[in-house]
Amino acid sequence: MNQLERFRKTVAAMAVVVALLIAFARTAVTVSGFGQPATSTPTIEQSLPQTDKPPQTAAEHLAMAESYRKKAAEYRAEAEFHHKMLADYKKRVPQTKEVIENSYVKKMRLHCEHYITAAESLAREAEWMAEFHTFRAKEMQGNEPRPKQ
Repeated sequence: MNQLERFRKTVAAMAVVVALLIAFARTAVTVSGFGQPATSTPTIEQSLPQTDKPPQTAAEHLAMAESYRKKAAEYRAEAEFHHKMLADYKKRVPQTKEVIENSYVKKMRLHCEHYITAAESLAREAEWMAEFHTFRAKEMQGNEPRPKQ
């Protein structure tokens, strides 16, 4: 490999590193909310009942169900964000002529796939808990579905 080829590869690698740093900086600013106007939307922790006891009334169960629905929506939004981030990253990283996947793209793909899987799993769990608390609230109100005979 001559000096010109080595120089080109070094410049390409530096461009990838700079693109990664910019992408991660954007992500950190977006995820942390830094630089964005403050909102009055309560966080998940703030929307949960401030007690150590499990829900005792139908209203408390309905409140828990709603908080779990919000959690599920947030987890799905996180998964979608990582889908978009990965697609955007693949567009910006220079493609090689080789059949082998670019190592930077592979690392980002594995990270995003793991995060997406975890977020979707948490969303499914939160949805199940929302259904459970809704059922318990209906049960306490006397509106529970009757088992078929």
